[in-house]
Amino acid sequence: HSNQQRQQQPTTMEFPGSNKRRRRHPESLHINDLPDIVFADVADFLPKPSRAIFAVAMTAPPSPSWPREPNDLRRQPTAASKAIIVSLSSSPQSNRTRTCGSEQRGDLQWETLDFADIEKSLASKLSDDDVRAMLVCIDARKKLKKLKLTGCVNISGFGLESLRGSIALEHIDLSLVGKHESPTIEPEPLLLKETVVPILDSVVGAESNSLRYVQLPKKWRDENRDGSMLTAFIERYNQILQSHRLTCSKCNCNLGEGDGRGWMNNDLHCQWYGLQNYTCYQCTKNYCYDCEYEGHQCLNWCLICQKDFCADCASTNECACCSNGICKGCEKLKVCDCCDRFCCESCLYMCGYCNHSRCIECPTYHYQCNGNDCNKEHCGDCFNGDDLDVSCCGVCDESLCTNCRIVACGEDWDNACSGCAKLIAVKVAPLRRENEILRRVIDEMKENYEQEG
Repeated sequence: HSNQQRQQQPTTMEFPGSNKRRRRHPESLHINDLPDIVFADVADFLPKPSRAIFAVAMTAPPSPSWPREPNDLRRQPTAASKAIIVSLSSSPQSNRTRTCGSEQRGDLQWETLDFADIEKSLASKLSDDDVRAMLVCIDARKKLKKLKLTGCVNISGFGLESLRGSIALEHIDLSLVGKHESPTIEPEPLLLKETVVPILDSVVGAESNSLRYVQLPKKWRDENRDGSMLTAFIERYNQILQSHRLTCSKCNCNLGEGDGRGWMNNDLHCQWYGLQNYTCYQCTKNYCYDCEYEGHQCLNWCLICQKDFCADCASTNECACCSNGICKGCEKLKVCDCCDRFCCESCLYMCGYCNHSRCIECPTYHYQCNGNDCNKEHCGDCFNGDDLDVSCCGVCDESLCTNCRIVACGEDWDNACSGCAKLIAVKVAPLRRENEILRRVIDEMKENYEQEG
């Protein structure tokens, strides 16, 4: 009878190293019954953003129900979430033990959160609620020093509320693009300056704040330069950085004084409005624009990603035509087959007929017909006057093929461009001679036919 009773008792499961879990029947086991060390070991295989998402997922209810006020304690990380957050970054295969010091080491790894570490397809799906919950989970207000919202194009900005008043934040990238990517985003992202700028203002206004680098979205820098909210923030930000009296890492000169640049460009009429100066995007070291290293400037600006990089973080090449610097992470310069100089893609044309490249300064560069619905284009070397006949008028500077030039001038021959008329005449003259010859032949054939008849 006692054996039958023992057989009817529900089986239990115990996990090594953990005696705090309540024993349950196997059919009622839940993921939360796993010991915290299992979650920590799994988290070691994940990039930081995925680890933060994992921590949020282990805290029910889901992120939309998390508090939107940074000091609201109604929803905070669970024990499992905390184990995920403080998991060691060393290899899971290593023989390690988790001690009380692991929490301190776990804090250190949350000094940087870059969403470029996850796929863009995932980052683009994250909402403000998701980002807010992640920042709460990692205690971003106290620990996070560098935040890059790469690919988070679906947020409007209130998810950053937990950073309000942070004195830990040193570097924030709101451009939503990667390190070596153009800041232009299509369609335009949802990030609102009306939501985010007050948060940035609270960070700049905090006593003993650490903010040293801000990368603003290109959308903000281009739209509505009315001198109100964004410009006011830039002016306050410049004042704060100026008060720190930061110096060049090479020559030790005071930065932001005397050259008219300011730490962040606040000239509403300048195309580089809202871009930070004197600071390497990657290492955030400060340099002036006069110091050189091995014949090159210590700090170089890239035309494509619109960021400054020091020589240690990203080498920069200069286009032989436009003289703009382009970092190697964005684009490799290509050689012109005509003059053998290295140029950027914007200054080069690859002919679809001869497959040779020409830079904009070479005389046989590129001819493209500007006529309506005419896609004819070729390099100067491929011009043959027949099917490849695009040319540039020396008077009106209009590039057209012969047919389109005749159509354009034919709309008003009396007021047609004299240069275009000459180009047409040169093309039409041989045709007129051919027509005259054909007319004579036809007349002779007609006369012979009538005589024979």
